[in-house]
Amino acid sequence: MPFPDELGPLLVVDYRLKQRLALSVPDLLDYGQIKAPATEILMAAAERWAAGTGWGE
Repeated sequence: MPFPDELGPLLVVDYRLKQRLALSVPDLLDYGQIKAPATEILMAAAERWAAGTGWGE
């Protein structure tokens, strides 16, 4: 199932975060540790949106 347009801003933030981290944090372990908290926040926002719209049911 493709992502709906409403998630676009969240996906852009996620993409930009990962892109910038990849350029500035060469160590994979460090990259994952830095990315994890931001990913949790983005996933929580996406889950709230999905629950509020009934997406995926």
